[in-house]
Amino acid sequence: MSISLVVPYYEVDAGKKELLNKMISSVTGYDELIIVWNQGMGFTRAVNKGYELAKGDFIVMACDDITFNNGDLRLLIDEKGVTSQHIEGREEQDFWGTCWCTPRWVYEKIGMIPEEYADGIYWEDEDYWRRCQANNIPLILNKDVTINHPHGGRTLELVGDRAVKNAKNKAVFDSFWNK
Repeated sequence: MSISLVVPYYEVDAGKKELLNKMISSVTGYDELIIVWNQGMGFTRAVNKGYELAKGDFIVMACDDITFNNGDLRLLIDEKGVTSQHIEGREEQDFWGTCWCTPRWVYEKIGMIPEEYADGIYWEDEDYWRRCQANNIPLILNKDVTINHPHGGRTLELVGDRAVKNAKNKAVFDSFWNK
């Protein structure tokens, strides 16, 4: 079973490359590393491009500013559904949008993030887990894999227009899910 690691990377300042290098050095267990240089294409398009390029039986999406405490991605493999890890210092939940592992069959069944989210921020991961639930695909939390995400939102703070971009994707989400 091979694992492709997809990392959407957006270099908004000099410290971002250091965070990317720290993330990559903290993780093990992947067979293929795909870093998608997101120079303004947006999180959605970067993730989707990485998934299109991935050749693995399992595809892990990981944000560029996380670090793995227990970093072997093989612990996230579960053929039954989409697996995510625990984030240190945060409450437990079934799915985290900072990192998740998708079996190839799930990707082939439901695809990735709709492009309508491409110009906004947030809501893409919630849409993804809702589509998993709508297709009876289990969301599995593996507490044996833990990460730190101390810089969450850093890119968004430096890019600007956070409230406008959030409102845009909230409207897209609401249109898909009738909320």
